[in-house]
Amino acid sequence: MSRLLRTLSAVQAFMYRRGLVRKIGKMQQVLLTTVGRKSGKARTVQLGAVPEGNGWVVIGSAGGSDANPSWWLNMVANPNVTVQVNGDVIKVRMQEITNPAEYDRVWNTVVATSKGYANYPTKTSRKIPVLALEPVPQMRSVLERPGRLAAMRKNALKAGRPDAGAVIARHILGAHNPRARAHRDQTLA
Repeated sequence: MSRLLRTLSAVQAFMYRRGLVRKIGKMQQVLLTTVGRKSGKARTVQLGAVPEGNGWVVIGSAGGSDANPSWWLNMVANPNVTVQVNGDVIKVRMQEITNPAEYDRVWNTVVATSKGYANYPTKTSRKIPVLALEPVPQMRSVLERPGRLAAMRKNALKAGRPDAGAVIARHILGAHNPRARAHRDQTLA
């Protein structure tokens, strides 16, 4: 991606995060963050999106150009991405819509939301990707299950561990956070 496009994407993301440009016409704008397939770095772009089920649909139109957008190529390499919708950041998984009937139904919904998409297929010889972004189910924290904490303490005491509180703290600190796990291993071991 050229330096100008990266700068423009950064400006769009900055404005979006401050509550500006969250809708263009009838189309909701979102921030999509992918992992660069070559660089491994986080890449964020602002895109138009249409709600679909409990997720969102984005279109890899690139304005009707003959090349697929870089963000789409990144998602093909790693379909686990995040999308920011207004103030909410959601972990999602990309699934390309390939079923012809489903593709046409979703495409028509997109065109009804933003008429500009209607001419894109005539500008290019490629099939424009239609991508569903479905939320990834989140693991429930041990803190959301108080009975689990009591069971952990009971098991630690049964095993003759007087440091039952430390056992629980280690579990909580390392449950979902690699940095916390590393810190836990250094300080509580």
